[in-house]
Amino acid sequence: MATVQPIEPEKPVDLVAYEPVMLALSKARAAQYLLEFLDSEHSEPLATFKMQEPKRITEHLGWIRQFGHDALVAALDAGEAAYRKLGTEGRRLV
Repeated sequence: MATVQPIEPEKPVDLVAYEPVMLALSKARAAQYLLEFLDSEHSEPLATFKMQEPKRITEHLGWIRQFGHDALVAALDAGEAAYRKLGTEGRRLV
């Protein structure tokens, strides 16, 4: 029977990117970019693109802003919880 040679990845895998703290920071960064985009000059053309009811644009953008804000807060909370778990594991706080 032939021996099997493992396939080596071309680039080393960054395992730190998959830690809970880094995942939470990535989610927070994505929410921040969404909120910055909505507050930039690009949001006006986006708001008028293929809208059948222009009066509902502010309602839609308000919902998206709230979604981005909620996602940012949740990601920051998750990051803080993961960091605290990492820092207090095996140690007892006085």
